Amino acid sequence: MGGPVKRICAIFPVVVVLVALSGATTIIAITPEEVYQDGRRAFTLGHWREAREHFDRFTQTWPDHSLVTDAQLLGSLADLRSRQEIRDQQDADHLASLTARYRALRDKVSVSEIAELAVAVEEPALRQKAASASQLVHLSPGELQHLLNRGLLPAPAADPVGTLSWIHAWRAIHDGRCPAALRGQLDLWRARSLWAVRLSPLAAQANAERLFRLGCWPLEPALDRFVRSAFRQGNPDVKREAALLGISAQELSTRRPGRGRSGRSDYLTYLQERGIHSEEAWCPR
Repeated sequence: MGGPVKRICAIFPVVVVLVALSGATTIIAITPEEVYQDGRRAFTLGHWREAREHFDRFTQTWPDHSLVTDAQLLGSLADLRSRQEIRDQQDADHLASLTARYRALRDKVSVSEIAELAVAVEEPALRQKAASASQLVHLSPGELQHLLNRGLLPAPAADPVGTLSWIHAWRAIHDGRCPAALRGQLDLWRARSLWAVRLSPLAAQANAERLFRLGCWPLEPALDRFVRSAFRQGNPDVKREAALLGISAQELSTRRPGRGRSGRSDYLTYLQERGIHSEEAWCPR
């Protein structure tokens, strides 16, 4: 081969390298402003995890850039807001796993053995029912127990008369199938509702007629009845709350004119035998 051919062969590898380098440069030639704007775009759309990734990349790659402070702030906010998104995904994955195991087991074990797992699988639907008093009354005892144990129902103090109403309606339908422990827990909720009413004289008088129809008027005898029922039938946690509420109700009652102090409280005796710490003996709300 002649001289020109040798020169072409000698130059060709260099051209290839330059093309390759040029191609490589094109692939990685993204500016910090582009990465920052990608993060801003994702942040504006509420895509928190994507925004966090962009801002993390920006701050790690260009730590001295003039926009790094903004990127750190927005990245931190995106990280904070993505936590709920991550938790929601974890909850969905956990529920999917439970559902698969429930379906694999339901034909192999008894209904009573798998009841707790069945209710857990149905929890999303139960949460929707918990938002409506009209739906609550149709829950089975097991479903209602699950919602109570998981703290998925509005606290009695949020709507005392509403709480008394749905419990009254539920008991009218399900009382024959209601276990003693659940009955005690519901009576504690009724006692907590009446305690909120007892501490709100204006609301108490305004709702006196409704409370009478629900068997909750006069207030003090009804409160005492529900506290004693919860204390008698409830599990240890319910008994503790009932005892604390009972002591508070008795204390308030004895402070009224014409009321003398009664003897030693059964509730106080129970708590002392159980080893209650007075510094933590707050009345249930």
